[in-house]
Amino acid sequence: MAVRMIKIGHILALGLLAAAAACGQPSETKPTAPVVTDKATIEANLNVDGLFVLAPLGGRDTTMGGAEISVSGPLSYDLVAARSQAARTIELHTHESQDGVMQMRQVERFTISQDAPLLMGQGGPHLMVFGFDTTLSPGDEIDLVLDFEVPLQDNTTELLQIQYKAKVHDFSAVGRGS
Repeated sequence: MAVRMIKIGHILALGLLAAAAACGQPSETKPTAPVVTDKATIEANLNVDGLFVLAPLGGRDTTMGGAEISVSGPLSYDLVAARSQAARTIELHTHESQDGVMQMRQVERFTISQDAPLLMGQGGPHLMVFGFDTTLSPGDEIDLVLDFEVPLQDNTTELLQIQYKAKVHDFSAVGRGS
């Protein structure tokens, strides 16, 4: 079960302002994106399963991690960052073929929607972890925060910072580390 801490103050305030403005007044504009107004909606729409980080190979502190992230409902979420006290830096990476050679590339975001879930793991999109705490072993758990941008009604985005528990797996694990 994931531990989730969500900053929703701005989202709630925006929803309350929109509701107050709509009372008794005809609306002249239509929303261009769905509105997230409460924690229950966020919890119901965003699913992060199997979050893991691989224990680095001996003598190294660079590794990778992943998860399966899906969305139910009309919203799309952009995964834009990850961090943990168990690592110096975590970047979003993908693999791409360039001149017949697979290369890792850092990316700014992964977009997740109902029609496009994100499967992060070896050989595809993943979390690239630098400066990982080498005292951790397979079976341990770490706190890992994922940052998501969520569209709001006024075409702006709200940053959600959600803390999860990630399982440390043996580096020889394949796929999602399970």
